[in-house]
Amino acid sequence: MVFIQPPSTLFAITDPVSSAVADRTQRQVVLATLSELGELADEVNIASGYISKQPDEDGVVGEAADVMICLADLVWKSFPDEDVRLGVQNRIRSYLELVSIQPGGWDLVEAGVAGVAEVVSDLSREFRTLGADGLKDKSGKVAAALDMCVHDLLVAAKTEDPSLSIERFRDTLERKSDKWLTNCRPGRPVP
Repeated sequence: MVFIQPPSTLFAITDPVSSAVADRTQRQVVLATLSELGELADEVNIASGYISKQPDEDGVVGEAADVMICLADLVWKSFPDEDVRLGVQNRIRSYLELVSIQPGGWDLVEAGVAGVAEVVSDLSREFRTLGADGLKDKSGKVAAALDMCVHDLLVAAKTEDPSLSIERFRDTLERKSDKWLTNCRPGRPVP
């Protein structure tokens, strides 16, 4: 992926993925997000020692990136109005803040991943009830909740790899975004 200026938000890095596939619903993106959250939960359980098996090559860092791609796509599908969508994206923390994030304990990471699942479920329910127009009025609340999700995902990544740099995480997110783009095809229910 080539950018004229590097995007300042994690979600902006993944925009090419969201714009590549037109025919999917918000509900399909919710299901893809929950699927990726399940993979992240498995990696967290492995890293914490709760499950005794070998981690996937992506580990917590890679799965956190996959969840961020899905969350960004969820914003894309929940807020079809570009101005509103950009407003939500711009309220979500920059990956540059990774430098100030400290690793947490695995119990904190588990709570954070569970919290992300709750936010995704809540957003799905709100969208189903209110539709895109009604959800637009709650864009600030949604942005605040997603900002916390991004924080929790960055804590998870930093807990697995305390030496994780901004550049390496951005590279992981870009590499994963490129992989998602390669796998995108019409009718596929993932970003």
